[in-house]
Amino acid sequence: MGKEVPVEHYPYKAQEDSLVVYGAIRKKTRELLSNTLFPPQQIHALELYLGLHFALSESFFEEEESLRKMKTPGANLFYHSKEHSLYQATYDALAVTLAILKREKNFAGHVSPEGALAIVLAAIYHDIGYVSGGRVENYAARAPIHVEESKKMVVWAINRIEDTRAVNLGIGLPTDFDIQKLKNLAVIGIHGTHFPYSENKAIEGKKLIDALPLEQRKEAHIVRLAVQFADLGGQCARIDRYPDGLMGLRAELNAMKPGLGIELIGDDESMERKRREFRESVLEKTVGKTGRAFFGQTAKAFTDLW
Repeated sequence: MGKEVPVEHYPYKAQEDSLVVYGAIRKKTRELLSNTLFPPQQIHALELYLGLHFALSESFFEEEESLRKMKTPGANLFYHSKEHSLYQATYDALAVTLAILKREKNFAGHVSPEGALAIVLAAIYHDIGYVSGGRVENYAARAPIHVEESKKMVVWAINRIEDTRAVNLGIGLPTDFDIQKLKNLAVIGIHGTHFPYSENKAIEGKKLIDALPLEQRKEAHIVRLAVQFADLGGQCARIDRYPDGLMGLRAELNAMKPGLGIELIGDDESMERKRREFRESVLEKTVGKTGRAFFGQTAKAFTDLW
């Protein structure tokens, strides 16, 4: 299976200064781009490219965040704000991709530069569907459509940055990158963040993968699992997940549909029991399994660290 590798996860709480998080993500980005998968002469351009996507995604969250600080009704992303949707997910996607590339054979040999970037871009945009519709009456109520909207947005964003390069700024991917492959893999990665990942969603995901050339399909599966792990596994590993994160998620779900948050997350008395049940019945069978496959069968990476 190859050697086990260390598993890192997002080390900050939601209240952390943004500049601290920016610095950590920038450092992790440089670490990824320093991998031998990327030619040294491309590092600067790719760092700028990912930075532009990060800044573009963050700009979409600003209006809801501003409205929420003013306690405006309907500005209710108490959980799917930029702290999870962008900061934590991006950091964890970078960490997961690095860990995959450090594996000796199984997965690393099937990840191309486009695949590695797709994992990160999918994380950057995976929840943008909550805020991509402009100002709305109830942001949380976009939960049922947000993944499909996010899939559209990642394609739009890649095209927008390429169009900008074409105009005059010289910003974009190196010319030897397959941009269509990058788009396809990023969309597949975001599709994997549907929760629950039902049989119907799995069938839809398989159709997306089967539409790819045969030689890209194994990589597409790796991208999907990596993004799912960074999203679901990463958010459950946050140091402020319990109780603060879960209380925010409960409030957001209640705003989406009255009583839903109490039903799924529990009241203060039942929250710990529901948290244990969720871990045992859902996480260990999904991202736990993926984590052990990625990072070593005996490491119990998800159980003991994530």
